[in-house]
Amino acid sequence: MQILDTKEFLTFSIKVTEPIQSKNLFTFFRTSLLQSDLTFNTESYFYYSYHETTSTYELIIFPKNTNNIFLEPFLFLENSFEGIEENDNVIYITFTYFVFFENKKLILFKKTSNNSLEEIQTYISQLYNIKDIKVKFIESEELNILKNKKLQSSVQTQNYKIYPIYEDKSFRFFRYFLMISFFSFCLMLYFSYDNSSTLITNTNKVTNSQETPYLHNKPLDNILPLFQEMANHHLLTKKLYFKNNTIEMVLFHQSKDELLIFLNNSKYKILMKSLKYDSMKKAFSMDVIVEL
Repeated sequence: MQILDTKEFLTFSIKVTEPIQSKNLFTFFRTSLLQSDLTFNTESYFYYSYHETTSTYELIIFPKNTNNIFLEPFLFLENSFEGIEENDNVIYITFTYFVFFENKKLILFKKTSNNSLEEIQTYISQLYNIKDIKVKFIESEELNILKNKKLQSSVQTQNYKIYPIYEDKSFRFFRYFLMISFFSFCLMLYFSYDNSSTLITNTNKVTNSQETPYLHNKPLDNILPLFQEMANHHLLTKKLYFKNNTIEMVLFHQSKDELLIFLNNSKYKILMKSLKYDSMKKAFSMDVIVEL
């Protein structure tokens, strides 16, 4: 087990007007982090908390170089301290940081070196509108004892959850596989439908012009040329949502001009929602809605 030093922690706060729905939460986190000025690698993970009083999500970002890591501040939850009960609201203060736990949940972590105990206690009390808060100062020697105790313990589990900033590679592979399978299925349906329509036309000698709209308004006829246009411009897509007669997706290309050429020359009516540079992917991304 590796106990991760807090020197490697990055913190990020996200103020919201209301809590994000759970189904959108991690997309919201990842999008916010990737658009921030923070620098992290593809193996970075995060821990998060939310407090209704401040309507703020607090994130701790850190590298996860091994499978078995433990975040140092959670050592305080695994040990007993005189005068502190299990469900107390507690601020633990070291020489380099302080951390606030409410009902055994880590709410806030901040690096500090020159704030007094009273200043930190007042800050937390006013920030979260909590009066009953206990404070425990952890000396460096005591912190080292807690670390060694954890490393020597036979219990190597963690009582908190962490999440990858980037989606799991196996999930990305599955998603791409699913997308390829979907388009292959669409192509199969398209050609199967087209051939059957030709047979029906030849058998019944259909010549009435009223039948033409039926033959030319197949849904796949509207979708497949779009992806052909994307392929012609060598565009990649990350998200794809079908809704009524529209498709919403995010397109990527190293050249902003190529994205704009696709936008201006497409035969489809396309609404551009955003266009920005993604420094992590080293490419431009364009969020669009396409009317079919």
